[in-house]
Amino acid sequence: PPEEELDHRQEGFFLSTAVWVDHWDVQASDGAWYRLRFTHLVTPVDGSASRLMWRVSRDFAVTDAAATARLADLFGSYYRRVLAAMETVQRVVDDDGPGREVNVSADVAALKVRDIVRAMLAEEGAGRRSR
Repeated sequence: PPEEELDHRQEGFFLSTAVWVDHWDVQASDGAWYRLRFTHLVTPVDGSASRLMWRVSRDFAVTDAAATARLADLFGSYYRRVLAAMETVQRVVDDDGPGREVNVSADVAALKVRDIVRAMLAEEGAGRRSR
């Protein structure tokens, strides 16, 4: 039920600078655990555009068409909003140039992700220079 509170955990990791995978583990009221996995593939096109492919997979109700439709609607709507936000940010950067970065405590996870990507990119660059 939508009003039911469930124990959940989230964890993610980079397979490369272009592949981010995370999952949500949710414990149902009967004690069983279920997993949603999110896979994001990012391919830069040029200095101001990238392609983002995403997939959501699960280990529960895999043959339930109603569950598939509900999750497709839920996450399709979410990723359309993410796309609209990203396109708006890019238009602002294109029009006004990059602004001063402002961070708030709610951004702690996103800031950590940026740090990880920067370190991975630096490592990749160092590897290319040594070849």
